[in-house]
Amino acid sequence: MAKAHVLVLPFPAQGQVTPLMELSHRLVDHGFKVTFIVTEVDQALVVADVNMGWSFEVARKFGIRAVSVWSAAMAALDLNLKIPKLIEDGLIDDKDQS
Repeated sequence: MAKAHVLVLPFPAQGQVTPLMELSHRLVDHGFKVTFIVTEVDQALVVADVNMGWSFEVARKFGIRAVSVWSAAMAALDLNLKIPKLIEDGLIDDKDQS
């Protein structure tokens, strides 16, 4: 059986590359093949997530299953996922940004 192949594409911001590189090493330790993509911006900063939705389109185009990893606090992810509901309930006004 072929090894599962994982494509890792960190969000281009400092602090995202190292945790995802650590995760990638663990995946390799468990038998996965990992392709790690680093942008020029990341490469300049290095010693996705859900913020890079377009990466899911790229994965789909190539027939690759996609998983998003959120390396920030779980509370931040929870809030981010609830924003549409907060707008729907009228608790956040998405019309007036002044």
